[in-house]
Amino acid sequence: MNRPLKFRQWITRFKRWHPWGFMAEGHFVGPENPTDFSVQFTGLLDKTGKEIYEGDVVRIKFREGGTEDGHMFWESEDARWKWMGRDGGHGYGLTEFNDFEILG
Repeated sequence: MNRPLKFRQWITRFKRWHPWGFMAEGHFVGPENPTDFSVQFTGLLDKTGKEIYEGDVVRIKFREGGTEDGHMFWESEDARWKWMGRDGGHGYGLTEFNDFEILG
């Protein structure tokens, strides 16, 4: 998958996300505060076109039918993004789903 390498960081004092990891006016935009929590863009968009980031709570629609809520995570062993249901079972590869909807 060819995707832009982007990040966002939770800025505790402002209680909001701050994007970083891109070029602006010829300069690299880094994290606001290296000690705050950062997550990476998965390269996926939900059904409304919103970017899905690592850790986002996402409702998925299975190809066989039905939906379930869970979160996105990076699986180092397989070197790919996966989705895990709230029951904490094993992660699923993203080819098993029809669409995604960000819940939070």
